Amino acid sequence: MADGNNLGDNLDLLLRGVLSKLQQAETLSIIQSLVVSFLHLMNSQLQMTLEFLSSVPDPTGKSALEYVVRIWCARQPEFFGVYDSKVSSSLTLAIKDSQVLLLKARGFFNHDEGPEQWTMIPVPVKLFKLIINELGTLLESATAGDEHEDGDSERCKHPSSYHFVSDTGSKGGRRGGLMGEEGWEDVDDDEEAIDVSGSPFAPASDYLGFDAEDFEDEDEDDPEIKNDPIYVLDLQNHLIKFVQTFAQQQCYPSYFQALNAQERHTLSKIGIPS
Repeated sequence: MADGNNLGDNLDLLLRGVLSKLQQAETLSIIQSLVVSFLHLMNSQLQMTLEFLSSVPDPTGKSALEYVVRIWCARQPEFFGVYDSKVSSSLTLAIKDSQVLLLKARGFFNHDEGPEQWTMIPVPVKLFKLIINELGTLLESATAGDEHEDGDSERCKHPSSYHFVSDTGSKGGRRGGLMGEEGWEDVDDDEEAIDVSGSPFAPASDYLGFDAEDFEDEDEDDPEIKNDPIYVLDLQNHLIKFVQTFAQQQCYPSYFQALNAQERHTLSKIGIPS
């Protein structure tokens, strides 16, 4: 998706089309493409994108900003593709706007308090957990790459550290969440489902020039993508430096307390005591 500088007067229309499609999307690939479209805009024109999302209600009456951030936080661990992962992780490191940082996201599933009991954690804490999750994925991929020469061509989850759980609870489902000591780190499809009847947005097909095919997986051979500084970013080293620096801050202990055993193990791999 082109950045805000090139959208001109069509920006509002296109963003509403993206929101409409996101509310109707059911497959991870489409959800990822639509969410990443907003992440691209946030990376290039953060304030403009936040103002738009804050001014538009979602189907429940809350701001679309909260809606997009919640889906982003829930789905980011499942994103595939090196470039999209870099786009998402770059934003988690850069975002400092209070409109976002004051929001809350789902943390983990609590098994001791009955069905469907979730903790709610501040978005900054959730973003930090996402950073560590991405770093853990990269470290595992690098290890796998020593054994498989093509290991750096795809993002992968090492089976000894993570397993996917399907929507029905069986192992092996692609769209499950990451399981740790505390249970689901993500939400399932039922939790994400929203009744779009009465949505403030028209069906995506009503927007001129808006087509689902526009949001298929981006071709990472695209010259525009290759010219993006994020494309050549050494994400693993970038995340390591960020986390090691952040671990020296006074606020770090409060973030550390929110980490599960797997996340703390990832920190130990880069020399941070767990």
